[in-house]
Parts: sequence; structure tokens; C-alpha cells
Amino acid sequence: MQTPRAEIMPPELDQQLVCDLSAIADFLDGHPPTAQRNAALAQFNQLAGSSLDIDDFQDLHEAMSADEFVRIILYQMSVQYDPHLTVDEMAWIVQRILAGDDDQDFYIELFSDNCKHPSGTGLIFWPEQVADLSSGNEPTARQIAELAMREKNIEFL
Repeated sequence: MQTPRAEIMPPELDQQLVCDLSAIADFLDGHPPTAQRNAALAQFNQLAGSSLDIDDFQDLHEAMSADEFVRIILYQMSVQYDPHLTVDEMAWIVQRILAGDDDQDFYIELFSDNCKHPSGTGLIFWPEQVADLSSGNEPTARQIAELAMREKNIEFL
């Protein structure tokens, strides 16, 4: 594939913003709402451009670090469906996810927003559970991309 289009590349995240939002997320994690926490939540949502609820922060550290959580939120806010995405580009995105690069969270969000298959990221992480991929072999990035981008026509009886 040629050089990827800017639309499918991760945005440059402001590291100070990530740090500030991570500190707020740490403060909100695992604590019941109070006036101070509600103010911190409002500040988080304003800075991130999000509309999260206090429940979104509960038990955060059991799943991931505050830094990872913030990066995912910022990536979610920057990713959108791309009607011009090609199968080659989607295969490249799948390769980036499988490589486990630092920007993997961005590519997972990009894949999810552009995947037309109901299994979503299951195509990548649990292909053996996807009937359309159950050939017994590990699918290629191209096979996953083709299936993810396929328009399905549903006939009603």
C-alpha cells in the first residue's frame, strides 16, 4: 500500500492534555459522586470533548491504566466512519492492530467505526468464533478486511 492517507493515521495527542486527563480519571476512578467529583467530571468532559458519566470511570484501574483510558477516549472522539476507505487500507489497519503498535487503540477504534460485519473486532481477535471465517486457518489481514467491508444484503421473507 502507498503512504496511508492522513484520515487513517492516528492524531498527534497533546501529551499535557493526556497527562491532565489521566490525573482527573485517576481522581474519578472508584469513588462515588460528590460535588468535587462532579466538577472534575465536567472538567474532564470539557477538555476531552466527551460526554462521559461518572460510572464510566468506576473500576477503571482493573481494566487499564488511566493513560490508556484517556487515549482511547481521545481516539474515539477523533475517529469517524470513512466512506472512502478501501479494502487495502482496511487490511493495513488490521495489520497495525495485529502488530500491537503503540497506536493500536486508535486502529481498533478506526476498524470498529468502519467495520460493517456484526462481529466487529471479533473478526481480528476471535476469528475462530466467526462462521464466515471458520476455515480452520488463521485468516489474513486481507481476508478480515474484505469481510469487514462487505455490504450484506438482508432479505426479509
